[in-house]
Amino acid sequence: MFTRSRNAVKIIGRSIGTSSRTSSGRHDVGPTGSQYVAATPLAEELANTGLYDLRRKKRIGDKRRVHVVEESVCDDVFSYLGSSLDRHVGCDILDLNPGAGLWSRKLHERLQPRKHIMVEPELEVYKPFVEDLLAKDNVVAEAVSPFVWTKLLNVLDTHLSHHPVTPPGATPERNDELLVTMNLCMYPKRAFANFENIATMFVYQFLNSIPKGALFHRYGLVRMLVWMNEEDRTRVLPQVTYYRRQMAFEQELHHEWVRQVTGPDKDHLDSFNVRDKWIDIESGYQTLQRMEAAGRVPPRGRAARAYKLAMADRSLMGQELAGKRPIQFIRPLQSQIEKLGKKVKSNPDKANVTKLSIMKRRSELYDERGVMYTELLKEVYAARELAATSPAEFAVRQAELQSRIEGMVKNPAQEFLMAYDTMQLFRTDPPTLHWDRREYEPLVVDAKEAYPNSPMCLIDFQPKATHPLLRHTGPGSDHAGDFADAMLAEFFKQRGSSLPRVLNAIWPGADEILDTCPTLRNPTLGGNPFTTEDLGIRVRSLNANQWIEILQAWMDWPFRPAYSRLVGRLAETTMQDEWDEDGGRKSLDDAA
Repeated sequence: MFTRSRNAVKIIGRSIGTSSRTSSGRHDVGPTGSQYVAATPLAEELANTGLYDLRRKKRIGDKRRVHVVEESVCDDVFSYLGSSLDRHVGCDILDLNPGAGLWSRKLHERLQPRKHIMVEPELEVYKPFVEDLLAKDNVVAEAVSPFVWTKLLNVLDTHLSHHPVTPPGATPERNDELLVTMNLCMYPKRAFANFENIATMFVYQFLNSIPKGALFHRYGLVRMLVWMNEEDRTRVLPQVTYYRRQMAFEQELHHEWVRQVTGPDKDHLDSFNVRDKWIDIESGYQTLQRMEAAGRVPPRGRAARAYKLAMADRSLMGQELAGKRPIQFIRPLQSQIEKLGKKVKSNPDKANVTKLSIMKRRSELYDERGVMYTELLKEVYAARELAATSPAEFAVRQAELQSRIEGMVKNPAQEFLMAYDTMQLFRTDPPTLHWDRREYEPLVVDAKEAYPNSPMCLIDFQPKATHPLLRHTGPGSDHAGDFADAMLAEFFKQRGSSLPRVLNAIWPGADEILDTCPTLRNPTLGGNPFTTEDLGIRVRSLNANQWIEILQAWMDWPFRPAYSRLVGRLAETTMQDEWDEDGGRKSLDDAA
């Protein structure tokens, strides 16, 4: 997992802390001034270091690093998390990439750790900011990159050797005596290999060390508090089905929870990829109920929009809203209509009046389509009920519904199927997405409470013991974990496809293993009784338990190929990166 060429390791080691070039070798593009408003004393100190002065010919440090610069952010986080942090009082803190150190200092005060290990690649640059912390007897600093594994392992061996290592094959246990925190925020982002931001790669590798018991996870299941870019958050904690890709799915396999503690106040990162607003509203009410049961209230000025809306109108709390009310996607078109409407009111220009009329008609068509989706969804769920009580009638209804979906043009068909899968994920008990299981709404943090002023969020990762099958890796094992890695990658290249289609692409005839996976057809366990291409269960609607059941069926399959043969086949076969889900239907443009 962590094996790389020597040159690649050098590049990775320099990427957060010391590099002045992008992965392509070009010099970094200078940042714009609008992101560099120093709104706090600490931000002013950082600005005065010259770190972010592009006129400097001699670079003194990495100008992309983003720091928490507002003390109240830290205080409010600790107040909000409450007793959740109490179990770590007196623990060891492994603090990676602390930078200006405000978060590190406040965390130290809150937890009073036994030992606080700061791993800072630019220690000389940031030493003036953390001198008081470094003066403490229980604080040590290592001036090495925490993103070069050999150096990080050396730090672990030197300072954390008193923690017992989980023996090979043993089930790891939660280790509350060690807490890891890191800051991976960058502005602007730096691309590396196939990752839009190299920080995303570090998150991926740290998280994937959990099932292998590697790095600091060799000491057990270690909680991580990670500052990251808001855009990177969608990779590990998606709010919508569209962003639930392999990385997010793996976190569902390996974590008890993944929670967003802070973030900017917006509903979704990309307004073009949304879900039915009634799912968001119902999910918000459920979260409010959990918050009130725990006595959790957002600090003043930090309440998210979703929390305010739920508090303002509690009349729908406890009701089943999603799937009962017409599906509505909050599209950019609606805000555009509002803006243009105000413009037309003050200046009724003929061109704008015509444009507004067209936009309103398009919005009406979207609303009509939402009503149609809802009625079709109700029919689908009614047919599902027949699977157990009247198999013959169910088969007839399944054929009728499949025919209707096949008769739809491409865009509405895709939109309906996404809404259908999203409902499947939401109605599973508990909901499949960690976002819909959240114990609280994230606290709102303004961009100016960071420097540079880039949206950042704090994510709380609590690992859980990985299923034993996923730990069977390497020589001497049955390679169940290795099979899982290879197959899951192929699954999510075609995440919009049906399971039989993907399994047959991996190995001919492999779809027969689905007959030995009962939870896939059981609606009460997140399953789906339909078997057709469109109505049947798809990769993107799988949950963690179902994946383990599929993996076990694969391992029990008498025709399962050797691991080396499967790897060879996958290497030779060119598979679609994404299945376009058109099923032979025409798009609106094609139909025209």
